[in-house]
Amino acid sequence: MAVDIRKLDSLIAEIQAPLRGSLLAAEVWERNPLRSLAAINPQPAAVALEERIYEGVQQALSQAGWPGLHQYYLMELAGGELNITLICGTDLMMGLLVDGKANNLGVAFSVIIPKCLQGIEAARL
Repeated sequence: MAVDIRKLDSLIAEIQAPLRGSLLAAEVWERNPLRSLAAINPQPAAVALEERIYEGVQQALSQAGWPGLHQYYLMELAGGELNITLICGTDLMMGLLVDGKANNLGVAFSVIIPKCLQGIEAARL
């Protein structure tokens, strides 16, 4: 898998302004082998957890006869944080942890998620 790490770093830097200080962490990772490619406030344990959650949800959906996850899913955490996980093909994922109290979900859905999906695709070599 070939990806331009500088483009991923730029992408993460670019999404900070529209989130107006609510971005707590962001990370793009390769799925196999599991390794971080770019991050702000890297969370290695969270990346491993994201992989387990993703695989578990995909398996549960399959067993229920439902279609699998497509490009993203959102989890509201008990502390008010929002975890947005982007599925970028079969080889890359991105996790965003944002302060749910300070973030406008409209910005996340209309600006940040599309920008991240497009930016990761553009970083592929």
